[in-house]
Amino acid sequence: MIRFYKIVLYISILFLFSQFLYSQKIEIGPEIGFGKSEISGYERIIISPVSPFKKDYLNSLKLGFMGYWFTKKELISLNSGIIYNQRTESDYYNLYFLRTPIGLDFNFGKRFKIFFGGGIYLQLLVSYNCYDPSDLDNSKRLFQLGRLFNIGIGYQFFDNATFFIKYDNNYELTMIYKESSFSPAVQQVFYDPYKGYDANICFGLRYRIKK
Repeated sequence: MIRFYKIVLYISILFLFSQFLYSQKIEIGPEIGFGKSEISGYERIIISPVSPFKKDYLNSLKLGFMGYWFTKKELISLNSGIIYNQRTESDYYNLYFLRTPIGLDFNFGKRFKIFFGGGIYLQLLVSYNCYDPSDLDNSKRLFQLGRLFNIGIGYQFFDNATFFIKYDNNYELTMIYKESSFSPAVQQVFYDPYKGYDANICFGLRYRIKK
């Protein structure tokens, strides 16, 4: 399964560069998102595992700069960029990541826009600060592969500028680290792979640099 996603990632990167060279319409711009996240050993099977408003999750913050390459009629866009993501809970549990998403969106509307899509992302664990970092120190993996989903609306208030708001959901397919737990019944230590999930409400601006 992971090998399949890596192949898709490599193909998407090649497609990204080809679109950068030949795309008729290109937009770039910043985005910021706030929400909730979870680091868990439970496997998720639904597309929306985390609510951006649920109180007992970690806090999630996203800061990013994205590029959008549109097809000629603007129905489909290829999206990529660099995103800083932090998942924090005071001094108890804090993880910091850099993420490169590659996704496809379907876009509808001229001035008022509706869009939705998904894709994959590669993520780097930059640093962490936890109450007990021993499991992270011993078993962390610097890179994670994940999948993403987003849906949103936008409004083009100038010919070359669009403001948007969206919900996005990010789901890691590979683990961040292994959490240890001791079972008194069998006198044995067990290790569970922990993955990350986050959901955010994001705001952003897209500026058209090529028509």
